Amino acid sequence: MSTKKRKIELLAPASSVEAFYVAVDHGADAIYLGLKDFSARASAENFDYDSLKSCIKYAHVVGVKVYVALNTVVKDSELGRWYESVDQAYLAGADAVIVADVYLASIVKQHYPDMQVHLSTQAGVNNVEGAVFAKHMGIDRVILARETAIEDVEKIAKVIPTEVFVQGALCSSYSGHCYLSSFVGGCSGNRGRCKQPCRREYSLDGARANYAISLSDLSIDKHLKRLVKSGIVSLKIEGRLRSTEYVAKALDYYNAKLYCVGEPDLDSLKRTFNRGDYTEGLAFGKTKSILSPKVQGHLGLKIGKVVRVSPTKIYVDGEIPSRGNGYKIIRDGVEVGSASSWDVADTSPYPLSYRGEVRVGDDVHITLDKALDISTPKRKADISVTVFMKVGDCHATVKCGDYKVKAKSVVAPQMALTSPIKGEDIKDCMLKVDEYPFRLVKLRTTVKGDLFMPKSHLNALRRTLYELLYESIGQTNRTSKLGDIPTISLPSVEASPLTALICDSLEGVRLESVDQVIYSPRDYLDISALDKWLTLAGDKEKYIYLPAFVSHKGLVEFGQIVDRFDGIYSDGLVGVSVSTLHRKPLWLAVDSNITNSTSFAIAKRYADRITVSKEITLAEARDMLDAGAYYYTAGSIRVMEFEYCPKGYDCRKCDKGDFTLTDYKDRVYKVRRYSLDGCHFEMYYDTPLKVKRHHYNRLLNGLTLSCDEINAMIEGKPFATTTPGHSEIPVQ
Repeated sequence: MSTKKRKIELLAPASSVEAFYVAVDHGADAIYLGLKDFSARASAENFDYDSLKSCIKYAHVVGVKVYVALNTVVKDSELGRWYESVDQAYLAGADAVIVADVYLASIVKQHYPDMQVHLSTQAGVNNVEGAVFAKHMGIDRVILARETAIEDVEKIAKVIPTEVFVQGALCSSYSGHCYLSSFVGGCSGNRGRCKQPCRREYSLDGARANYAISLSDLSIDKHLKRLVKSGIVSLKIEGRLRSTEYVAKALDYYNAKLYCVGEPDLDSLKRTFNRGDYTEGLAFGKTKSILSPKVQGHLGLKIGKVVRVSPTKIYVDGEIPSRGNGYKIIRDGVEVGSASSWDVADTSPYPLSYRGEVRVGDDVHITLDKALDISTPKRKADISVTVFMKVGDCHATVKCGDYKVKAKSVVAPQMALTSPIKGEDIKDCMLKVDEYPFRLVKLRTTVKGDLFMPKSHLNALRRTLYELLYESIGQTNRTSKLGDIPTISLPSVEASPLTALICDSLEGVRLESVDQVIYSPRDYLDISALDKWLTLAGDKEKYIYLPAFVSHKGLVEFGQIVDRFDGIYSDGLVGVSVSTLHRKPLWLAVDSNITNSTSFAIAKRYADRITVSKEITLAEARDMLDAGAYYYTAGSIRVMEFEYCPKGYDCRKCDKGDFTLTDYKDRVYKVRRYSLDGCHFEMYYDTPLKVKRHHYNRLLNGLTLSCDEINAMIEGKPFATTTPGHSEIPVQ
């Protein structure tokens, strides 16, 4: 079987069996998909065990790899089912599983050494330090955060095999660090159930509402060559919630760009899905095109303008439509109407039925193209076959040259009484591959003597060979490993509960009841503010906050002040390497998303203190809290983090201060800006957290709160309005 080596993997999404086969036929080198449970795209159709096994077998026959995404956070009550899902993926023949929890990933790699483990973008690897820790944990490949700078991509690719997104949706927040859907509606993105509240309209500082934090779709274009040369191993197309047409056209586009398979057709790709007319993202520098503030959702492709308007029809110049097409009407970048083509004309201008306040001169964008063709020849595996027949043998035999697969006829070849079998007869028979994805490229036939074999038996011989060949290539010979995975129990720690406070200013704050203080600076290089904070902290145990998403340059800046603290408080994988480098105790922060006892036990090998995820209840966290974990108890709730500027990068007019975003329900979110190798932004929920009194170690967050509010929080006094978060009600 011939397999042409490609210089870089083109990785496609599959939400369904139909999308899977479309991806195979349109040239994917590998396909990623999800099972019914633990997929970060829970609303996709996804796969059960039988469909997964069938698809993997087919993929392996034609030389395509399959990666199974099990990339949600996992609670203690779900660990058994999660391990069963990993085992199912393994038994079905998956080439890799994609996991978000690096600690669980290490367990999988230990017990399934012949299956690769890829670390999901949800884990937030975006620098060499995080990549080094991932490699230490046994990870075979990291899927980088979409915000990773190209300079860091090049460094990471030298450490560990690296996968990078090139097409599809961009999350408004850093992946794995968005809790907006979780706190607004109880549906967590980290659980695969994001309702995308970031795609709604927001008013920025009271201005007219628009899609202030909705990002354009990613589509790498002019920088693709540099990305390929960076040393990465895989280019990833996002889109497990997109149509099969999108999958087909995205693969067509990148196969053309990379391997000159046809002409790059961006217009066809735009017809399938296009939010914001595309951006090349943040890897190559900050860009205003990252935001799509005027149009949310599918923008499509501009195909003409409105030239006449009647009460029921608009008339459009441009390409002749197909019946059933869908359109958006755009004016000054804003959607003002929609249209469809039912009464199809064959001349331009052509009529469309419409809704909205449409005017002459408005742009017309096609968003549903019924004539879009995604048909393509079926992908085949090249095979060579040898046929041997001899008078006197008990059987005719056929075998595949590249595999130890052989079939024998059920009847012996007979001496021909009239017309002997010819080579052309055998060739015509063997070229028929039935339902199997084979292409016969070489046939060697040896017939000794004038022989005869009924056509029905020759056909049966062919079918037997191809069935055996298909099963041989697709078989895994794997056995379950579930019984080898140990159950981890945690010891209880007898100690008085401690209180920790995270704050950027301690002026006026009463710290008598606080044991640890954590500094999250406004500006990491503002030494005067640092000196003042350290003085006010006095003899308290002092930690410095290390963001999860930080560039190499940012780490250099961080290194200039870290030695003045007792330890590092970090919610990213970067914290392990940096704390080791600076010989400082590590505190894994709340957004490390420790949600189960197994991850907690493994993480404790690297961290002195751990705060469990804010998305699990007190009851769900009990074993970890008994073992000394901290619980996020009161204060500001960070629901998003991002490094693009919602104000549009107009730095000359910017006061470098905070601002607000107000949603359609008049919820006002504070956005806190801080500086570490440039501006970064944290969006806080409109209502502070207040968990009922408990006897565990507690973490308080004073960021965005006033001094009086912080003191009240430390003393346990109630705010005017509070939310219990997920401390009582489990998040979905």
